[in-house]
Amino acid sequence: MLKSKNIFSLIVSQVFSRTSERLLVVGFSWYIIKNYDSDNLVKFFMLTLLPNVIIIFFSGNLINRFASLIIVRISDLLKGLIYISLSFILFFKSNYTLDWCYLFSFFANFLSSISNPAVLTLPKQIVNEPESQRKVLGLFNTSSSCARIIGPIIAIPIYMAVDMQGLVLFSGILYFLAFVLECFIKVIPLEIKVIKDNFFSTLCKPYKLFKKYKIISMLMINFFINNLLIIPIQLFLPYIVKNFFAGNMKLLSLCEAVFGIGLVIGGVYTSFFKISSKAWKRVTLPYIIFSLCYILFSFSKSEYLFIISLTLMGVFLAIGNVTSLHFFQDNVENEESAHIMSYVNFISTASAPLAMGLVGIFSKMVNFSLLIEIYSLLSLFGCAFILLNKEYVRVR
Repeated sequence: MLKSKNIFSLIVSQVFSRTSERLLVVGFSWYIIKNYDSDNLVKFFMLTLLPNVIIIFFSGNLINRFASLIIVRISDLLKGLIYISLSFILFFKSNYTLDWCYLFSFFANFLSSISNPAVLTLPKQIVNEPESQRKVLGLFNTSSSCARIIGPIIAIPIYMAVDMQGLVLFSGILYFLAFVLECFIKVIPLEIKVIKDNFFSTLCKPYKLFKKYKIISMLMINFFINNLLIIPIQLFLPYIVKNFFAGNMKLLSLCEAVFGIGLVIGGVYTSFFKISSKAWKRVTLPYIIFSLCYILFSFSKSEYLFIISLTLMGVFLAIGNVTSLHFFQDNVENEESAHIMSYVNFISTASAPLAMGLVGIFSKMVNFSLLIEIYSLLSLFGCAFILLNKEYVRVR
């Protein structure tokens, strides 16, 4: 599939764009912790979430009105200019440097909150066949997983070599390269009815769509719950490594790496292999297998079994995510796809701080080891519960 100039340009541009995102997350986290107090780091991450909350009701209409590809191009170009400009501000240090970081990052994340759902609608505009669209989504997911591995690996040496201003400049250049590649992408025009909703209708859009597509609303709720149960794995990993296996930083790094490798393998699998036409088999079954591996991960007393289960978790999580996204897009009208992808992007972003906050609350009520086991079991019960819906089980 990468022989296609369109698909190649999309995937490589997203590797550049997503790697830049990961670079900036690692870079800003270290820069703020090193030079300021930890409260400023919390403020910074809250600012990265705020644009998603502001734009969720309007991004679908914006994407339909101005076209997905145009939004993705403009977003990466402007983010490149934003971070290149910020690198010069960081070079000429002042008393307001942190304020500039807040401001520029807010605008960059505002652009991302529109472009992230927009880019997820592009596979449908690049290839016609549903099976090919799923494969492109698989490649897209693989590129994001690769960026998740590459970003943190190269962030530290870049920061040590050229400090924060150099890292921000490099990230800006990556965004600009992504924009250049996106200029080579050509899309298939889709029939999209641009509906001019008033303010009240726009706010009611999620309710109307979820009422119209009951199966999608059920899967979206499950997607949200899964995120609440899966995101805390980032917290569980260091705890298990330290307390169960008396491990060190090397074992933790290995665990992070194998999970990322699993995500890549899962993405590659969805890109090159045929998956069952039955909806529950291609969407829910991967999450069920993921949950079984999650249980093995939480109860495991063997280091090798722990690493194997973590790798398989990455594989089946990637497969479940790709097939879910494809199901969401393939079962709605063209003009509604952008709205659905906006809600998916919001859930992915907003569920992270909520998930971490809930773990913080529950960890004060029950033993942390028990909490990990409870989370893994809830993950399985949530997926299995969906299979009770007979209408969904019959869907293809």
